[in-house]
Amino acid sequence: MIKAEELRIGNYVYCSETDSNTKVVDIYLDDDFIELGHYIGVDDGYRYDLDQIEPIPLTEQWLLDFGFELFAWGYVKDGILVKVSKTPTLSFRIELVNGKKIKIPFVHTLQNTYFCIEQKELIE
Repeated sequence: MIKAEELRIGNYVYCSETDSNTKVVDIYLDDDFIELGHYIGVDDGYRYDLDQIEPIPLTEQWLLDFGFELFAWGYVKDGILVKVSKTPTLSFRIELVNGKKIKIPFVHTLQNTYFCIEQKELIE
């Protein structure tokens, strides 16, 4: 399950209600009813309960769609290297100059990490 605190406006997520990938346009707390809950507004104009929103697993196709270029050692964009490990399962990580490695399991994680490093949005 994804947490509202992990999301930023512009992140791509999967919406089970519409069975499609969509972009977050609003994140808010609704207190109109007895139960408090986080709701996510998406680009179809509706809002969905957080239980209906799931992270999208990162794939090599997403990296290409975001403009990363494939090199022998991984995918690169704006000096950011995303390495791919294909054994035993497909996994992605960013390796920073100081040696720190950041696991990037989901599309929104890549978008948020890219923003932190480059101070600009990662746009498809």
